[in-house]
Amino acid sequence: MLTRTLTTLILTAVLAGAAAGTRNENDWSNVQRIARGTHVEIIDTRMKHISGAFISSSANEITLLEHHNPRTISRPDVVRISVGGGSRRKHALVGLALGAAAAAAVSAAAKSQDKTTGNDVLPKGAVVVGATAGGAAVGALVGTTLRSSHTVYRIESRPQVSR
Repeated sequence: MLTRTLTTLILTAVLAGAAAGTRNENDWSNVQRIARGTHVEIIDTRMKHISGAFISSSANEITLLEHHNPRTISRPDVVRISVGGGSRRKHALVGLALGAAAAAAVSAAAKSQDKTTGNDVLPKGAVVVGATAGGAAVGALVGTTLRSSHTVYRIESRPQVSR
């Protein structure tokens, strides 16, 4: 029962995260919705990585603060733009806390009794502590696997021409 409940909780969280990540990445208007000061990472057509704080964007370009200097990149030179979403450590700590809390709540509500005699198999405290530790470990693992940035713009793939 406890294992099934924890599996359901984890699967629901993973699927909800995957569903939230679906968006039209080919739409430049996503870039125009980025909040000023947000950390952005850009890959240009030369596959060069450029990162800094977002300043502004227009229909034809994006401007960011790179090493204390404003830098403007033309839209045709942009392959991909991603925004930062925090560190893996932060995600692991949040996952650890949520996993521990969920497991503690479920195990505290669960009964650990022998069905034939009705006697307690394990002391309730041991079940709660064990489940909490297991939930914390699973939550931390799931938290570290989450992407720390997400793509807001990507050029449409162009078909390769054979020469």
